[in-house]
Amino acid sequence: MTHIVLFGDSIFDNQPYVPEGQAVIHQLRTKFPPDSTATLLAVDGAIARDIPSQFRKHYAAALERLCAAHLPLTVCTIYHPCFERREEQIVAQTALTFWNDVITSEALQRNLPMIDLRPMFNSPQDYANPIEPSVQGGQKLTDRIVALVFGESPVES
Repeated sequence: MTHIVLFGDSIFDNQPYVPEGQAVIHQLRTKFPPDSTATLLAVDGAIARDIPSQFRKHYAAALERLCAAHLPLTVCTIYHPCFERREEQIVAQTALTFWNDVITSEALQRNLPMIDLRPMFNSPQDYANPIEPSVQGGQKLTDRIVALVFGESPVES
């Protein structure tokens, strides 16, 4: 039996932004074999200021605690948003460089698999709004998770 737990924010907890039954967790469950399950522990609305100011230290400590459980662990980068105004887009992508550098370096240091969401979310249709994944974006994400966990080729979106 495979059990996947999704931690994070609205990338996984996107139900308020998509039609009923089309959230990432629902899409993921429909792609699993009957003896597998997924649990959503992500929280929509989590924002950067909710993370302590020493982000790297706390992120590294969280990864250490998760690694200590000796369970498979995969991390995801933070995808770029999709703002209409070019200035907003540039500022957001620049700011996310810091966060993604921390995520990437801490994952590499522990030899953890990583899903890089930046190139995956490459179309305005991947977004329900400037920062939340749409059904199409969720489809891409769940295809990648299924491919990683079950060794199946993801369906290209």
